[in-house]
Amino acid sequence: MEQKVILLTGASAGIGKTTAQLLMKRGAIVYGASRSANGEMEKDISSGGELIHISMDVNNEVDIQKALDR
Repeated sequence: MEQKVILLTGASAGIGKTTAQLLMKRGAIVYGASRSANGEMEKDISSGGELIHISMDVNNEVDIQKALDR
């Protein structure tokens, strides 16, 4: 099965963070975007999923393009 790649905004806290971690545990590669991201990465060994915290302000087109390029 092909591994899914997901870009999720608001992933630094609350529902966004919980959703990002759930998707990672289900085997997806999740780019968790938030203005306060520090570049840290989490891995779930059993599923092969990853959560990569990326800095992005959804009101800034340059930030959005950088995130998409990554």
